[in-house]
Amino acid sequence: MLANQATATHIRAGEITARGICSQGLTYEITLRGYADTDSEVIFGSNGTLDYGDGTSLVINNDGDKIPRTRLSEDTWVYELKVRHTFPSARTYIVSFREFYRNENVLNMDNSVNMPFYIETVIVIDPFIGVNNTPQLLVPPVDKAAVGKLYLHNPGAYDIDGDSLSYRLVICRQDRNVPVANYRFPHETYPPGDARNGTTLTGELPTLTLDEFTGDLVWNTPGTKGEYNVAFLIEEWRKVQGKYHSLGYVMRDMLIIVGDNNNNTPPVLEFTKEICVVAGEKIEENIWVSDPDGDKVDLMVYGGVFNLGATFSGGTGVNTPGQSVFTWQTECVDVRSQPYQVVIRARDLRGGGVSLTDIKTLNIRVVAPPPVVENLRPIGNRAAEVNFDRNSYSCSHVQRIQVWRREGSIDIPLDTCVSGMPPYHRYQLVDVRKPDEFPFVDNDNWQGLNPGATYCYRFVAEFPQLECDQSPAYEFPQPDGGQSLVSDELCVTLPAKVPLIMNVSVEETSATNGQILVRWMPDPELTAEEVAKPYHYDLYRAEGYRGSAYTRIASNLKDTVFIDQSAELNTKNLVYNYYLMLKDANGVEFDSSSTASTVRVEPIPGEKNITLNWKAQVPWTNSASQYPLHDIYRNRVDSNDPDKLVRIAQVNILKIDFTYIDDGTDAGTGPLQDDVEYCYYIVTSGSYSNPNVPEPLLNSSQQVCSYLKDDIPPCPPLEFELTNLNTCEEFIRETPCGNTSFENVLEWKNNTDGLCRDDLAYWQIYYSPDGTDFEVIGTSTTSRFVHQVQDNPAGYYYLRAMDRSGNLNEPSNVVMRDNCPNYWLPNVITRNGDGMNDVLRPPLSDEIAGRPELYYRCPRFVEAVEFTVYNRWGKEVYSYNSANRAEPDIYIRWDGCASNGERLSNSTYYYVVNVTYRMLDPDKRKQQLKGWVYIVDPERGGKQ
Repeated sequence: MLANQATATHIRAGEITARGICSQGLTYEITLRGYADTDSEVIFGSNGTLDYGDGTSLVINNDGDKIPRTRLSEDTWVYELKVRHTFPSARTYIVSFREFYRNENVLNMDNSVNMPFYIETVIVIDPFIGVNNTPQLLVPPVDKAAVGKLYLHNPGAYDIDGDSLSYRLVICRQDRNVPVANYRFPHETYPPGDARNGTTLTGELPTLTLDEFTGDLVWNTPGTKGEYNVAFLIEEWRKVQGKYHSLGYVMRDMLIIVGDNNNNTPPVLEFTKEICVVAGEKIEENIWVSDPDGDKVDLMVYGGVFNLGATFSGGTGVNTPGQSVFTWQTECVDVRSQPYQVVIRARDLRGGGVSLTDIKTLNIRVVAPPPVVENLRPIGNRAAEVNFDRNSYSCSHVQRIQVWRREGSIDIPLDTCVSGMPPYHRYQLVDVRKPDEFPFVDNDNWQGLNPGATYCYRFVAEFPQLECDQSPAYEFPQPDGGQSLVSDELCVTLPAKVPLIMNVSVEETSATNGQILVRWMPDPELTAEEVAKPYHYDLYRAEGYRGSAYTRIASNLKDTVFIDQSAELNTKNLVYNYYLMLKDANGVEFDSSSTASTVRVEPIPGEKNITLNWKAQVPWTNSASQYPLHDIYRNRVDSNDPDKLVRIAQVNILKIDFTYIDDGTDAGTGPLQDDVEYCYYIVTSGSYSNPNVPEPLLNSSQQVCSYLKDDIPPCPPLEFELTNLNTCEEFIRETPCGNTSFENVLEWKNNTDGLCRDDLAYWQIYYSPDGTDFEVIGTSTTSRFVHQVQDNPAGYYYLRAMDRSGNLNEPSNVVMRDNCPNYWLPNVITRNGDGMNDVLRPPLSDEIAGRPELYYRCPRFVEAVEFTVYNRWGKEVYSYNSANRAEPDIYIRWDGCASNGERLSNSTYYYVVNVTYRMLDPDKRKQQLKGWVYIVDPERGGKQ
């Protein structure tokens, strides 16, 4: 067998592609394509196996007639086998092909002639995604390389579904998950630094790269003549419901033949790399080619667009320098989300040497023309009706129309390379509907639009593609369709008929004594016939940007300015929103205004800067194109008055979100300092875009302060301890019986080590009742914390310091408090009915209240008791176990009767009590007490 290997080597490259058959979601047409030497005596597929990945396979045994072949070049055949296969169920399959042998003497693997050639393709069958087709590779792997010259290859992958493609290099394989022996990428064939690896064109270490977006494979540059193999994956992705799903991949394994450097220089292609065109327009793009050596070239193009009517005037034997023309009359059916790729390949016709190639990719994005907002009109004063006319739109197969809205007009420059709604224009997507579902009434999901405001609308058309023409009734979320350019805007100003709030501005920042300015105006179009003058207003307030639990804070206001100075108005920590109720001269309510909130700014400290984010929910727009600047005020600017807040910057909201980053540059005071507290407030600028309303509308946020963030944790405390730990003798002597309220006093010393940052915010106190799961029970800004506990004071504690940047130090030492248990019994039972010692038990709490000398008799922290009584001969006469009782009672309450109920006679009896305490120390949980008791019975009856 080994003797025949030299004549059996033949496989240069291959790949497997698949096409879904629409009528049967499990049936695919699978295409195996192999590239082989023309001078080989062995036919491709003569001993190969096509494995479908479902437990079945096809042994090909090609005898020359089973697989058609075509000569691609003077030394390369391409074989193409097409088969149909039905998979058993929906899942992921690995379809593979394996055959002996590769070409002999491939330099970047060991013993290549004995390495099987292996390729695979992953097919994902998923009803959620729909029937899918793998990418088709249109550029054959036949170009050769030369020592010291740039080598280029692009597979010309085209996805007829318009799915996204990505590319990555992999190691050549000899079987599933089995790499070939000692594989090295071509530029690393020899040990590092070996001159045989070659160099880049600029003399650096050689590189082999594969562009993950375009698929350009670049070897810069080969260093040794010979044969090399590379493999790469073309991965397929589809976006479904906002998330990309992998649809599998196609693997290409290909041979690169490197020849001698015969002083040939590759041709050079020049053209525009990206074209964006509106469907219906014609592309006529000049493709320029030159060759430094003046060689003629074969100028070829590859891409799916040539199935859509595109043409190219190049061909074989093109003189250089020269130009050819790429032409494509686009149509609406060509619209899709992913750009079309056209791979352009120029190969010089170098007689007697290695022909070299230049490959470049032309990206063509076809977008749909913008739809038109046909008409727009107000519906009352809180809704608008917008209309679209499908018959007037040139792309009749439009599937859905996106409806976008913003307050106030804004210009969006036309850019044919940007489909859909461009970002940063403050438009909000309010609805997506079919073209025949217009007109659309926009009432902000029944929340109501803002009376008196101007609203502008734009449309974007969507073009999702049906899965297959044979089944138009079933639609999959295909990515092909793409979107149109955004339409021109159409605007409408809603009538007001209600008060228009113009200011909700924080005038004083305080947790308890805040002040907020509220200012409004009546609608100038409101007539006396509608509402009798003079107007009166009731003002309502709620917490949050939009509230529901409103409180009336002022009634029958005649003025249109109000300063809210309500008690406990917390403008430091809370957001408030307001609305007005309009009443006529007779006090009859007419209608309410929209709600408007205060501006809230939040600081986010960084290590060298402080980021400010602010927000407000108001009926006007704070991103008006005519008033886009918001003012930033900060302290520590005026050296004569460091506490004064001075404007340091203006933020253009049309270019930047409601965000500002302060690094000290704008204030001109140098970098921010670690130990300085910086305070800010924002003044927003807005407009109703209504000529009847004064503008701009200026409103201030609360003042907020922050330090820079650091990543150095504060130091742990020193001498952390429980300071009210007395001895158990002291505890029992000083604590009244029946007490259930306790306190544990924790004290510590701050660490004043010079390495510790002096930015402590507070201490966190952690507690666990049993030493396992700790939780924060409180914080302290001093060096003392008192934990009030009920029933059981035992537990474990530790501290952690938190600094103002949110850094926590390591936990301190753990301190523990255990309980002081106690149990005591008297030694006499007198059954004379006087209520004293009628039964044997510990004293009740009220019996010795206020008598500290008797506190030692109180039962403390007792969980259970087992009590056994013996007569003087050692015979058990009575037993009791509190744990076995329906209502456990640690007091025993023995009346001197035997277990069978008979009264015991006067005598001395002996007992043993096993007590279980609530203790953390397991060695102290159990205690056995022994004692005696004398029964005194006037009737002197019973038995012993």
